[in-house]
Amino acid sequence: MLRLDTTLLQSVEYVAEGAYGQVWRGTYHGNAVAIKGLLPGKASRVAVANLANEILL
Repeated sequence: MLRLDTTLLQSVEYVAEGAYGQVWRGTYHGNAVAIKGLLPGKASRVAVANLANEILL
């Protein structure tokens, strides 16, 4: 699985929240990106696998 250097990731603006996670607008190496993360307590193996599959889209 690809891992990013999170010290270069900056959250700028909250966008939305769902049942399992949040989406933020941010930057990575100065480029605009969407940042999606799981909520605390929602990081089951299935949820992490689903998030990884979304990233590949």
